[in-house]
Amino acid sequence: LDRLTGIRSSDGPSIFYAYDKGGNRTQETHSPGLTRVSAAAASATGAPAQTTGGPATPTPGAQASDARTWADGAAPASGVGAGGAGGSGNTPIPQPSTPQGEITVTAAFALTIHHFSSDVSVEGISITAGAVALRAEGNAQVASTATGSASDRAPPSGTTIAAAAAITVADVSVRAEVGPSTVLTASSLSLSAGITPMNAAGVADPLHRVSATATGGPGSGGDLGIAGSLALSFASLHARAGLAAGPNAPTVNLAGALTIDAASAARTSAEALLSGGGAAPTTGVGAAFALASIVHGADAAIGSGTQVSGATTAIVRADVRDDTAARAQGAARGASTAVAPFAAVVLTQVSARAVIDAGPAFAASG
Repeated sequence: LDRLTGIRSSDGPSIFYAYDKGGNRTQETHSPGLTRVSAAAASATGAPAQTTGGPATPTPGAQASDARTWADGAAPASGVGAGGAGGSGNTPIPQPSTPQGEITVTAAFALTIHHFSSDVSVEGISITAGAVALRAEGNAQVASTATGSASDRAPPSGTTIAAAAAITVADVSVRAEVGPSTVLTASSLSLSAGITPMNAAGVADPLHRVSATATGGPGSGGDLGIAGSLALSFASLHARAGLAAGPNAPTVNLAGALTIDAASAARTSAEALLSGGGAAPTTGVGAAFALASIVHGADAAIGSGTQVSGATTAIVRADVRDDTAARAQGAARGASTAVAPFAAVVLTQVSARAVIDAGPAFAASG
C-alpha cells in the first residue's frame, strides 16, 4: 500500500523572523518531518523617542511586509503548497494593531508564520488488500517572543520608549481520507487523523502549542516613559478523517470493521506583559493588549454518496480538546502621573463533527 499512499508533511518552508530596534532579522528553515517547531524571538532595550527631522523608522507592519518579500525570494520557488506553490505561503500577515489603531513603533518585534500539513490519502485508484489503515499525525509547536526591556540609558529629561510586539500565525492540517473515484476491497478499514504523541524534543506532549509573548518595559527616568506590549496568536487547526463525498464518492467493500477517527488537541496563548524596574519617569504610560484567536475542529465522516458494504461494525468518532487563554498584565509607573490601559481577548470557534451523510443504505452485521 505504501506505493499507493502519498504522504505530505509540510505545506511549504517555515521561515521565522526576529527584529531588534536596528532592523536586524534572523531566518531559519526546518527540514521536513511530522513534528514541527517554529519560534521567533527579539529583544532590545528601550529606544529613545525619534527626533524631528530624523530618519523615519519603519513601522512593524512595514517591517513584516519587507520580511515577507525577502522570504518569498529566499524560499524555494515550488513546494507542496496548493498547486505546488512555494515561497513563504499565502497566509496574510496580521496587522500589528489594537482596537485603538496601528502599532507604529516597537523596540522589539517577533513574527512567526507556520504552515503544517500531514496528508495520508488515496484517490482515483483500486485497492484490494487485507487490513487497510491510513493514519496521519502531526504535532506543531509554534511560538514568538518579543522583549523590550526597561531602558537604563534614559537622559535626565526627554522621552524613552520600550515597546514589544509578538505575532504568531499557525495553520495546521492533518488529513486521512479515501478520496473520490476509489474502489477499496479489504477485510477492514481504519482511517485516523490525530496528534503525534511526542514533540520534537522527544518528550510526551500530545498537544499542538501556539503562543505569543510580548514584554514591554517602562523607560527609566526622564520626563515621559512609554511602555507597551502587543501579543497576537492566531491558529487554524483541523483534523479530518473519512470517506470523501460527492458524485464520484468512493466504493468500499469490507468483511470486517470500519473505523474512522479524527482527534485534535491544542493549547493557544497570548501574553502581553509589562516589566518593572528602573527609576520612574515623571509621567508613565503603560499599555498591554493580548488577543488569542483560534478556529479548531475535528471532522470524521462517511461522505454523501459513499457506498459501503460488508462492514461488521462501523465507528465514526471525533474529539477536540482546546485550551485557549489571553493575559494582559503589568502596571504603569510615573512619579507624577501613570496611565495604564490593559485588555485581553479570546476568540474561539471549536467543533467536533462525526457524521454519516446521506447515501446508499448499508448495514453493519456485527
